[in-house]
Order: sequence, then structure tokens, then C-alpha cells
Amino acid sequence: MAKTIQVFETNTDTGETRQVFVETNETKNKKQAKIEKYKNDLAEKQRRLKEYGAFVWLVYNCNDTLFDKIKPANLTRLIYLSTYLNYEGYIVDNSNLRAIKKEKIKEILGVEEATFWRFWKECSKDYDILVESNGKVFFNEEYFDKGKLPKTDDDVIKLYVDGIRSIYNSSSIKSHKQLSYIFRIIPWINRRYNIVCNNPLETDINKIDFMTLGKFCNIINYKKENINILKKDMLSVKIDGMGYMVTFLVRGADAINTWRMTINPKIYYAGTDYSDVYIMSKF
Repeated sequence: MAKTIQVFETNTDTGETRQVFVETNETKNKKQAKIEKYKNDLAEKQRRLKEYGAFVWLVYNCNDTLFDKIKPANLTRLIYLSTYLNYEGYIVDNSNLRAIKKEKIKEILGVEEATFWRFWKECSKDYDILVESNGKVFFNEEYFDKGKLPKTDDDVIKLYVDGIRSIYNSSSIKSHKQLSYIFRIIPWINRRYNIVCNNPLETDINKIDFMTLGKFCNIINYKKENINILKKDMLSVKIDGMGYMVTFLVRGADAINTWRMTINPKIYYAGTDYSDVYIMSKF
């Protein structure tokens, strides 16, 4: 509560005296300190936003499988293609901002003709995510959007263009399946700390129910006997100038039950304060 003192002020022209309350210097100093803190916090958030770059919104549901009818490699390709989305809802060539036609998508994805058509079927037929209209390819805004926060009761997360393009462009076609694991697990990502967990909406770090690698394997349909290969693959991916794709919080001989995983927020993040992620992890 603000501290004030009572004083009497006299009008020298009329002789009228009235009672007024003024803030003490102590209160003013506290207010100034709050203003400075707000400015510093805002500057830090703006710096982080500039560092992380442009992003696309992904709409999803917590604790629910993400696009389960889309095969792993094609999920990675879909996420990557979304980074070409513009504010009007269709994909464009970054070099000239012209609409990318459906026939050109295979070049963007770097895949063969047959692979592209399987991708298109899954994303436009099995799901109505991609829609071709008037020579343009639109993303269904119920799933992907760019610009203002989507009006939805579902959960949303920011997909960062630079981070996603970095890991995609530095990977082989055969690696697209491995990259899909970090996207398939999005519905179990803690919104504040970017930790893979069973209670993604929890904000108290001490109450987070970390997901084991064993359960992670179940969700991505990965054989647990190959857990060492999974660890090696996940730890081998780096983002250009941004660190590793993932980090593990706890390491032990029993990897299936003791390892905990955090995703680099420069790939995706649902929260508002990036520093929360770095409290727990280094990339």
C-alpha cells in the first residue's frame, strides 16, 4: 500500500487552505524501482524474441496424440513446411514472397515424387491440414496459424522458424523419422519449463511429474531395447548457433526409468518467460 502524508496547502491569492495528501519520497522510490524493473523485464523479453525469431502457432490438445494418422517422417515434413506460412494463411517462397504451388512442395521438402504424394495424402486427405485453392496451398487455421494468438480453447505452442529449419536442413531424409519424436511429444511438453512430463499444465517445478524415457518410447512407438540408439540420436542433433536439440536432466544406468528430457525452446515453446527453461537445463 502506498504511503502518504497529510499536509495543508494555502492558496496565496484567495487565502483558502485545504487538506491534501502527498506521496513520500520512499513511496516514489519504490514506484520508480518497479518501473525500472518493468522496463528491464520488457527489454529482456524483446531481446529474447529477437534472438528466437519468427514463429508459427501450432494448435493441439494436452496429453493427446498429435496427428496420429500422419507417419513420423511426414510429421517432421509438415512441421517444417509450416515455417513457410505467411500471415494470409498460405505458404510462400521466402526469396520473393510468392505463393508456393503444390507441385513445388517436394522441392522445399527435398523428397522424391512418390514420397511427396504420400505426404500430401496424409496431410490433405486423412487430415484437412493442407488445402489447395486458386494455385495456393493453405494451412488449416484450426491446426496452424501465424500472427495473432489463435482464438481457440485448445492449447497452442510457438514453432520457431529458424530452429526448425536448422535441424531439418542439416538432417538427411532418413533422419526425418527421428526428428519427429520431439514433435510427436508436444502434447506432453510442460508449458513453462519445456520439460517432457505427464502434467504439462503444472507451473510448480516441484510438482512436475517427469516422463521417463520408457513412457516416451511408448508414445513414439519406439522399441525400448534400442534405448541407447535413441539417446545417441537425440543428443547428436544441434541447432546452428543455438545449442543441442534436447538435454537430459538426470542420467543413470537405468536410462529407461531415470532419464528426463527437456526440449530446446529455440525449436518450440508455449510459455512466456524463456528464462524458466534455462533454470532447469543447458543446451
